[in-house]
Amino acid sequence: MKLVVMTPNRKAHLEALGRIVEAMSNVEFNIVLSFSIMSKIDLGVLQSMLAGESVGKVLSMLESVFIYKIKDEKLLNTFGKILQKLRDSITERNDTIHSVLYVTIKSRFIK
Repeated sequence: MKLVVMTPNRKAHLEALGRIVEAMSNVEFNIVLSFSIMSKIDLGVLQSMLAGESVGKVLSMLESVFIYKIKDEKLLNTFGKILQKLRDSITERNDTIHSVLYVTIKSRFIK
């Protein structure tokens, strides 16, 4: 593990993290909304059913419904590329938000 010492602007740092969380929350909602539309399950019911599930699991369920309903090979390939970008974004978000440890020492962060 590499040790990086930095003196960030705390307010800007927290605002940037907040923007990431907000953007990904929007993405996660749209994944559930897409699942609702594809599966024809009421959005509120589906949100209750999926409460506590990881976004990765929800994405896998959306993928299963999509593959079941859509038979166009070109569309399936395009959807597969979109899913990979979503998975990569989720991983990057997790690395940034959940897996980075910040310890405050005086006015510095150690990452």
